[in-house]
Amino acid sequence: MLNDYWKKLMARRLSRRRALRAAGRAGIGLAGVALLGCAAAPAVTPTPAKPGATPAAGAAPTPTALKPTAGGSLKFGQFTISGFDPHTNLSGSNDDWLKPQVHDKLIEIDEKGKLVPTLFTSWEIPDQLTFVAKLRQGVKFHDGTDFNAEVVRFSNDRVMNGAPPVTRQPRFKAAVASIEAVDNYTVKYRLTGPNAGFPYFFGDRSTGRPASPTAVEKYKNDLRTVGVGTGPWMVADWVKDDRILLKKFPDYWDKGLPYLDEVNVKVVPDNTTALVMVKTGDLQFYTELPPKDVAGVRADPNLVAVVATTTGYSGFYFNHKKPPFNNKALRQAFAYAIDKDAIAKAIFLGLNQVAGGIFGPGHAFYDSSVKPLPYDPAKAKEKLKEGGQPDGFEFDAEVGSQYGIRVQYSEAVKEMLAKVGIKMNIKVMEQVTVMDRAGKGEMQCWVTEFSGSEEPDNAFAIISHSTQGTYAKAFMEGAEGTKEMDALLDKGRATYNEEERFKVYSQAQRKVVDDVFGPYWLVYRNTRMVHRKEVKDYLPRTGPNDVYLKKVWLAK
Repeated sequence: MLNDYWKKLMARRLSRRRALRAAGRAGIGLAGVALLGCAAAPAVTPTPAKPGATPAAGAAPTPTALKPTAGGSLKFGQFTISGFDPHTNLSGSNDDWLKPQVHDKLIEIDEKGKLVPTLFTSWEIPDQLTFVAKLRQGVKFHDGTDFNAEVVRFSNDRVMNGAPPVTRQPRFKAAVASIEAVDNYTVKYRLTGPNAGFPYFFGDRSTGRPASPTAVEKYKNDLRTVGVGTGPWMVADWVKDDRILLKKFPDYWDKGLPYLDEVNVKVVPDNTTALVMVKTGDLQFYTELPPKDVAGVRADPNLVAVVATTTGYSGFYFNHKKPPFNNKALRQAFAYAIDKDAIAKAIFLGLNQVAGGIFGPGHAFYDSSVKPLPYDPAKAKEKLKEGGQPDGFEFDAEVGSQYGIRVQYSEAVKEMLAKVGIKMNIKVMEQVTVMDRAGKGEMQCWVTEFSGSEEPDNAFAIISHSTQGTYAKAFMEGAEGTKEMDALLDKGRATYNEEERFKVYSQAQRKVVDDVFGPYWLVYRNTRMVHRKEVKDYLPRTGPNDVYLKKVWLAK
């Protein structure tokens, strides 16, 4: 049975992780925690990860030895809130700042990158085309609806086929041949083909969260302003672009949790203002700490800086269907004109490592032999000639106004491009507008960050598979080079031998780097957050926007 595959896979990944974690810390000096990944079915008892190298200064905190105190209200700040529909993605991965507090996932990915049974209590993979999951019993939605197998089937169908504003998941739809509610607490998936990373779909920010059919019907399929989930808190009050009040769900299935009675959320779009509010105690937790403020927070005895390595990356995403980036030589000209090391030092202040391939050090599929194209202005000019634009070209790059760090690195890139004759116009607009235009493929270049994933297919396909990627379909379908990449990703998804998968994804990463195929990543992404010292036991997840508060408590 394939469950043996997951057991062996986990053992190999943890072994590789330990080595890479130590090498990565020794070589790059990142302030962060290592990522520990596995892809094991819960029927297999995982081997606990052993402590690796000592974390760098400012590394993410570990749980305290103190006994948690129940009660209290957390003053939580974030810079944008776009909605609570479990299946929408209006402002990108930033929808996930608050969704975990309201919506549980079927399977969680914990702070070590490990798959953890949640609403799915166990699962098995008897053959390459079958996935069977057992559901947690006695779970209710906030509106009183029972959670069962039919709810899972309904929610998955809504993700794949639902009317707007639901975000469709083309990869999930392509992977699933049928979904059957075997009984109230068993659901069986028949797959269209072998899929080594299939369990990770249920840890996904959209596919993994069930919706209440009662709420979907009541609110006419639009749950953006309705927080009805199975999670630890209920939405008690919401004033758009101002505040949200979350109150403890008394019938929450995970008994004894959450510790906090309330989470009072304040929208504070300006990072500087937010940090001042944390210092004065008007906020106790804020989700976006600019690199320039990390050192000051670390020096303040009342504050804690949470800086942790993640599976994500920051940079640019090119539309291969529109000039100028439908021309490989012009994409390469862009890449050769950029000094990534200078940007990593000047903008990210050495907190983030320069990106090579899709996967950074610590990831099970990291390949140190995949190097970024070097900074070479002379080569950039050669590529401009090769691409038929010897005097350079002009393009628009669109970025969400809420993301100061993206605007900053865009300005740095703009200056570098100008030196070789390339003019980049930075278009700053609301993130919701940017996401809408990205989903429709209406832009030339998107200044963005992606969360990545412990599972390579989840990380890669969304941005590089031209028929199954949520954004790649809009940016790349039918473009030059997509058939080769699609074939690689299809092969990687269907391969259950990890060493063979490693080779496939290494080849795919080289294509991304050498051909500047789809994205151009500057650095691997970090979580950077700040909270006051009375906030205890917050642990960051491997996804840069995944914030889980149900085990957080306040010291008196």
